[in-house]
Amino acid sequence: TRTVYEYMRGHAEGFINIPVDELRERLTELDSSKPVYVMCQSGLRSYLATRILMQNGFDAYNFAGGYRLYGSMFYDEIVSKRAYDCGMEK
Repeated sequence: TRTVYEYMRGHAEGFINIPVDELRERLTELDSSKPVYVMCQSGLRSYLATRILMQNGFDAYNFAGGYRLYGSMFYDEIVSKRAYDCGMEK
């Protein structure tokens, strides 16, 4: 539920990006038979997206605190991965 720019600056591994203002039109891209974990930058947009998903029959969970919290929890791994992705040695 983050903007394209926010997602490009960093995201949790395995997450796809569907901005919240496009979510209703893109629900068919998601597998309703599996839980959906939602993250935005700080938590508000992902809360709204989680509500939309639940109203449409999804088993949805909001990552409260968003990417800011995720980034602070996994900072070392994120920085290490970015350096490696840029061709630097680990």
